Amino acid sequence: MLQGKQVDRLVAKVMRLGDVYGQLVVRKEVPQKVFVTTNNSTQEAHGGLQWGSDFTYADFWFEVQGVEENQFYCLLAETGGTEHLVSVNGRKIGLVDKVEKERDGIFRIHGLLPLDGIKNGDRINVEAYYSHTMPGTMPYDAPSTFSLEGYYPDRPYKRLTLVAVWQPLVKFRQKLDLLNKHYAVQGKNTFGAAAAERVYVRLFEILPMEPSSLTDDALTKATEVIDDFLQRGIDEKPFVGVIGHSHLDTAWLWKVEETRHKLMRTLSNAVTLLERYPDYKFFLSTVLYLRWVEEDDPKLFAKVSKLIAEGRIEPNGSTWVECDGNLTGAEAFCRQFVRGKRYLREKFGYESNTFWLPDTFGYSAALPQIMNKCGVKYFLTTKLSWNDTNTFPYETFVWQGIDGSKVTTHFNTIQTWVDDKSVADRLANVHDARESNCALMAYGFGDGGGGPSDDMVEQAVYTEHNCRFADVRHVTVSQFMQRVSKQQLPCYYGELYLELHRGTFTTNHALKQNNRRLEEALHNAELVSVFAGEDNKAQTDKLYDVLMLNQFHDILPGTCIAEATDIAIAEQQAALESAKNIVAGSGKQTRYFNTLGFARTALLDGNKGETYVDLDGKKHVLSLYDFAPYGYGTEIKTERRLSLDGDTVATPDYTATVHCGVITSFVYNGRQLVDGAFGRVTVAEDVPYIYDNWDIDADYVLKEHSAKFIGQQVVASTDKLVVIRATFALSDKSTLTRDIIFSADSPRVEFDNKLEFADKHMLARTCFDTTLFARHYNCETQFGHVERNALSCCKEDNARFEVCAHKWTDLSEQNIGLSLLSDSKYGVSVAGGTMGITLHKSGTHPDARGDNGTSRFRYALYPHKGALGVDTIKQGYDFNMLPVATTRKNLVSPFAVDGDKAVVVETVKQGEDGGIVLRLYESMGGRAKVCVSSEKYANITLTNILEDRVETLSDSGKATIELSPFEIVTLKLD
Repeated sequence: MLQGKQVDRLVAKVMRLGDVYGQLVVRKEVPQKVFVTTNNSTQEAHGGLQWGSDFTYADFWFEVQGVEENQFYCLLAETGGTEHLVSVNGRKIGLVDKVEKERDGIFRIHGLLPLDGIKNGDRINVEAYYSHTMPGTMPYDAPSTFSLEGYYPDRPYKRLTLVAVWQPLVKFRQKLDLLNKHYAVQGKNTFGAAAAERVYVRLFEILPMEPSSLTDDALTKATEVIDDFLQRGIDEKPFVGVIGHSHLDTAWLWKVEETRHKLMRTLSNAVTLLERYPDYKFFLSTVLYLRWVEEDDPKLFAKVSKLIAEGRIEPNGSTWVECDGNLTGAEAFCRQFVRGKRYLREKFGYESNTFWLPDTFGYSAALPQIMNKCGVKYFLTTKLSWNDTNTFPYETFVWQGIDGSKVTTHFNTIQTWVDDKSVADRLANVHDARESNCALMAYGFGDGGGGPSDDMVEQAVYTEHNCRFADVRHVTVSQFMQRVSKQQLPCYYGELYLELHRGTFTTNHALKQNNRRLEEALHNAELVSVFAGEDNKAQTDKLYDVLMLNQFHDILPGTCIAEATDIAIAEQQAALESAKNIVAGSGKQTRYFNTLGFARTALLDGNKGETYVDLDGKKHVLSLYDFAPYGYGTEIKTERRLSLDGDTVATPDYTATVHCGVITSFVYNGRQLVDGAFGRVTVAEDVPYIYDNWDIDADYVLKEHSAKFIGQQVVASTDKLVVIRATFALSDKSTLTRDIIFSADSPRVEFDNKLEFADKHMLARTCFDTTLFARHYNCETQFGHVERNALSCCKEDNARFEVCAHKWTDLSEQNIGLSLLSDSKYGVSVAGGTMGITLHKSGTHPDARGDNGTSRFRYALYPHKGALGVDTIKQGYDFNMLPVATTRKNLVSPFAVDGDKAVVVETVKQGEDGGIVLRLYESMGGRAKVCVSSEKYANITLTNILEDRVETLSDSGKATIELSPFEIVTLKLD
């Protein structure tokens, strides 16, 4: 779709077509035998005849000959005179006064004179006035010929003739002139101008810019388009859809328990207003709230159900809660939709089609596909208008995700009245009226519920019926988005990055680490249940309730009050233990089991091996285990060895030197990859301008400095394992101690950290200064990865100084690269060749504690040959999802997935309606093919994410699946 100056140029090209096509108006000349009478003397007129002088007249005349039927003719007069009176068969019909070298041309507009119904034998008389000399009107004017720009006393006769004109072109030029004048008065970036511009675009599609290609058909169609617009569209008003709404945070400056009370107040008020005002409609976005009403007030639930059935309450947010749009994991995002949409179906027979997420702090590029595969076509938010650096380019557009999926998107407004002033302000704030002539206002106020008052609804209904400058109408959000989606909209690819609230990737370590571990534990619990043939779905569903609730967009980001945060952490930890118990089973002998679909090795606590005392004083005896995909581990030994010489560790994969607690040299595949240090620890004062726990301001770098190195020591050194422990003082009160772990049997360097933190308003980071030079870097997101610019090339890149990554971030040249893996940190940065992870943020509002205390976390460095590849994907899973300890002896996968290694089995679960379900995705952004087979299950069915049937693939227990880039595929086996 054309935008901005592209549209301006197109409009200018079409506006000038009247002049461009002007040469085509006269299709042919029909010469006539012309006579002229002057001073009672008649002669045949011929070119070059001098006939006039000042103040004289002449009578030119001829009898028409050579005209044809079905042609339209005009009179062309170039007699040397300046004004002409024209008669046909003695009847005066008009004048011709447009001449060469004319003066005051705006007064001389009568050129070709139409001759309606002219036929052979008609007599045409033309009285020509020759003009006269005059001195002018201004003090220094020279003599001039009246009507002409200058003095021209001798003007010979050239011709008086009939011309056949292209009448469709004449009419088109007339209508185009009207359109141009209408457009000229609309004002820049108005809905009226945008409506006219859409007409110009349509004309551009119809009409050739090369005049020789012009046809009658094109002219007729173009004229009809202009006619339709000028007759109908001049009075076309922008459409403003309105609906009542109350934003109600599941927790924020209050606890979840209080939200249940706020909900009752909000919905009771909404029901009363709906009963009072028949035009009023109310939007409810969070599906969980309907279950709370069902549990807490069955009578109110019955009223709400009736109003939903009547189309008065629209329960159309689709997800269980308004979850965080960045941090929520891949499968967890799917479950938000699965739980939300299936509840709406079950209780109300309602099929939601909208994802409503007004207040979340950015939106993953994986979302359009997840939405599409959940039957959700529309996305609405308000948050991108909060950007602190750049204005987001669109408000109504098609959002395209990393796999190519598209959803219609609109930035609506909330927290508003509906009256003439509010509507006018809403329309005035539209960034680009060309995008769409539609705007949605969800009126009512509340972060903690409430919604519209009686006065607000009264005024909204009145405005609906009486607004003069906009078509204001109560609509459902679905109806509004259906209207919008019929328009031609611009397309935006990639994540919807919020240039604000970057600290939410890091604030409150425990919430984020528990979230990651609980997502993994639920993956393991569901997989183990399927492999063991146990029905634990009711239990895992309840644990998912805990996970999903605490992924609400103020809980998981760490921006709630302390009381709400503590409850969330306790719930996460309890759910985590329950999920682990499902995995562990009730047997006596413990074994390790690989819950991932690829083979791997891992250093785990065993009976004999390398001894190491960790940062908590716990002694480990580490053994190397080998795992098949979805298999039990077997202790193995390898011939791989490493060595320590002073501060330098040499492994089979790389050589690294550790000095003053950081890696000062790292040689891999013959290439020095350090340009400074790997693992630098920095601290900075972190007092944002606003939004304490939410924001990291770009100016923190002006106060960033290295943490004080305290010392390092070797705490383990064998030919299989070297651990170097380093301590840093972040301040007088806070310390970071970390073990840098080198293993002969691992290509990674691992950093195990213990942070003892007692400061406020401090940002702690670790940085890796590399010798890599690459324009782009990649960060894992849900079901794939996003590419961002490592080298800044625009203001938008400058604003993305802190971004979200899940399990890994990769910076690669064509033949070598580095991946940073993290077990719980989401805030990362890449600037040139420097990669960074934000380790801690200690704001004090609205939680005054500044996230003080002890935290444990891990990250790792993985060097690799070539650009980003499947190995980084696997390393991310391997580093996070360690083999599990279980007493279960009967874990057997009932399926196999063979083929392209870029295809990841993300989820194995019991089906919502029986059978088992696999969720796969293509992880590298390419085409892939796999074969899924099962000896236990004959039927393999392709479903959407909700597990609705799409297509039966096999009834023989074997199916070939082709995946497009980053495609998510859900299969049901039964």
